[in-house]
Amino acid sequence: MLRLDDFRLRPMTENDLEMVLNWRNQPHIREMMYKDHVISREEHQLWFEKTKDNPASVYLILEYRGRPLGQTNFTKIDREASSCMWGFYIGEDTRPRGTGTVMGFLSLDYAFENVSLREVVGEVLEHNAKSHELFERLGFTLTGRLPQHVFKNGAYMDVCVYTLTAEDWLKRHRQRIKAALRKI
Repeated sequence: MLRLDDFRLRPMTENDLEMVLNWRNQPHIREMMYKDHVISREEHQLWFEKTKDNPASVYLILEYRGRPLGQTNFTKIDREASSCMWGFYIGEDTRPRGTGTVMGFLSLDYAFENVSLREVVGEVLEHNAKSHELFERLGFTLTGRLPQHVFKNGAYMDVCVYTLTAEDWLKRHRQRIKAALRKI
């Protein structure tokens, strides 16, 4: 049985940079990102310096029993609209079954309870089947498509836009996901 208490989200720190860079540069992660070039240490450090004190972004590390497994983030946090963009990836190959769903569960609780957002939006490249499945499992609604939005591998591709409101999460999906996690 998967125990939510074995997982936690914690703020990403400068001590995490090397690990996160290694995760982010893995080919299977890069291919699902808008920009898929190999990121240098210098570029990564500059990104961190720019984002670490930015009130419109939050970067968190998912841990399982103290072992880092992945990163989740909220960007473009708009306090007036009470919305943000959500991104995530799991960097470790060896992890408990259901880790992606746990990361989603904890991330959404964080967004709606800690950051007090009304809406979370995610964008998924059209070929990223695992992320499409996760968004749908968590209760997101496919609310749009950005045609030929990203140029990758010599071709333009669509991006699917998913949205979840705090009301839907709390009233319809949170308990359902929590119950499903107990069965893993």
